[in-house]
Amino acid sequence: MLLKEAGLVKDYRAAVPIGHRLEGDALVFLNTMTTSTATIIEKELDQLRGLKFTLVLTAELEKLAANVEQIYDENAEPDMTRTTAYFRSVAQPILNPGDIAQKLNEANAKVMKRLDEFTNLGSGWRLRRCETLDLGIVQYRPFRGRSYIKTPAFVPPRAVIDVKNEDNHCFEWAILSALYPVGSKDHADRPAKYQAHLGELHFTGIDFPVKVTDISKFECQNPGLSVNIFGWKSGLYPLHVSKQVGREIDLLLLTDPNDPEKTHYVLIKDVARMVRHNSKHNERNHLCRRCVHIFSSEALLKNHKSDCQGIGEKPQRTEMRKEGQNILRFTNHHKQMLMPYIIYADFEALNISIEGCVDNPKKATHGRSQSRSHAATVM
Repeated sequence: MLLKEAGLVKDYRAAVPIGHRLEGDALVFLNTMTTSTATIIEKELDQLRGLKFTLVLTAELEKLAANVEQIYDENAEPDMTRTTAYFRSVAQPILNPGDIAQKLNEANAKVMKRLDEFTNLGSGWRLRRCETLDLGIVQYRPFRGRSYIKTPAFVPPRAVIDVKNEDNHCFEWAILSALYPVGSKDHADRPAKYQAHLGELHFTGIDFPVKVTDISKFECQNPGLSVNIFGWKSGLYPLHVSKQVGREIDLLLLTDPNDPEKTHYVLIKDVARMVRHNSKHNERNHLCRRCVHIFSSEALLKNHKSDCQGIGEKPQRTEMRKEGQNILRFTNHHKQMLMPYIIYADFEALNISIEGCVDNPKKATHGRSQSRSHAATVM
């Protein structure tokens, strides 16, 4: 495969010569390329330590030309329409060499699924030949928590517990600070307060510092916990919302402004306090952790969750529209008050050309007098 670099992306391309035995079967072509593709990914993974890759199959398709009369000559070649189409897999993250084979199989399956959907839904297209297979690779740096970062000014007072750890186990310290709370006057930010509980949580197969993508694995090993991870960018936004039922723990993943690669988990004691400025409601707020929307009562939040859970697998954040795009139109007509009088007016006009009538005012006036109006008054 030939290498072509474009910025941070590396693109490896394999081209199929015209007349090659692999050009007519996409599945055989993809399977044949799997070994060399896996070798390239493994080599890049050794250098980048983490990567994302995509596969793009470029294929030529054909179908009978539209509006072509049927020719009953067996030796005649039918007129065909041809096009070039691109079938792409989703971006697959790889952090360990052992995941390469499975991820490649998933990528090949996705490419074949999109090809089948393109050709089998009544479009009339069929594969004529495979042209190229592109392997795109970019470095992948997942969010992960590291050593201590001073609590930023945007965090409201007494809203978080920021344990001053000196190792890369800030995730573990944050979880322990939630499970074994101490008083605010007892120096809750000191690791010594939770030292006795180290080793109680299970982290089999999870590396430190802990990545956000490993939170689900942690929850499986600790079934009594439900961990939610939030980030901050002009406001709170969700990175991971737990699907597991259990003791709910909210963590904030801080980023060092002087070193964007350095991040740190802290415990959020009261997640509603973190977004209190988003609402004018002065009493207790209730937050939806999937969309960071605030509700004034627990009942409203419960009704909302059934809809919010169905929007998609990933959490989201509600953002207000920008100036000029924030126009709302009245739709609550059922809230209008009844009035004693309603007037419906329907004006119609019979437009008669007045061209050439400048010298004949009567004719021009007659043309304009054809306007009629109808009005009805209802009591």
